Amino acid sequence: MTEDTRCFGGRQDIRVFAHGDELLYTATVCTRADPKRLCIEYGKYDMEAHTLTGTVIASPQDAECEKNWCLFEHEGRVQCIYGWAPVVVGEIKGDRFAETARWDTPADLRVARGSTHGAWYEDELWFGVHMVSYEDPRVYFHALAVVDPARRKVRRVTYPFRLEGEHPIEYVGSLDFPRPGTARLAYSAADARPRWLEVPVAAL
Repeated sequence: MTEDTRCFGGRQDIRVFAHGDELLYTATVCTRADPKRLCIEYGKYDMEAHTLTGTVIASPQDAECEKNWCLFEHEGRVQCIYGWAPVVVGEIKGDRFAETARWDTPADLRVARGSTHGAWYEDELWFGVHMVSYEDPRVYFHALAVVDPARRKVRRVTYPFRLEGEHPIEYVGSLDFPRPGTARLAYSAADARPRWLEVPVAAL
């Protein structure tokens, strides 16, 4: 048995992504070697054994805090949006992020960060993103972005919105489309209280 070198118990911000028969995940971790540096862990989730097996990915920019990487599938490959301003796209290979493209960033996304992995709806790829207003306490706003990976562009972005407004800190962890015409957002309020909300796609 090997020693767990993570500083906090478990992983933060675990988000699961289905790719074929596999369940992949991203999570935020840190190590005792550098407890102030937050890194992305990427790997596989075994649903039967309830285990996560992953690798800590080196920061492409030697950043102190890595969060909000967004996985998506295009042309049979798992790819990743590393950042939204500019839109930086690449693949995770071993313990490295390999950048493959940069797209122009719409003005609406200049301060956006990723929230959810990508979800296909009909022929469109959707993501949840968030923006933070640094007040006391900070306030989170959300938006949904539709991207075209083939043309390397963001097609459109919804207006920013709050889900409840009761708690300033909300975080959308997943986006899916459980049935035609319906989008489902799973989110947390006040860094706790997991909830979900369904909305008509036409309303977005």
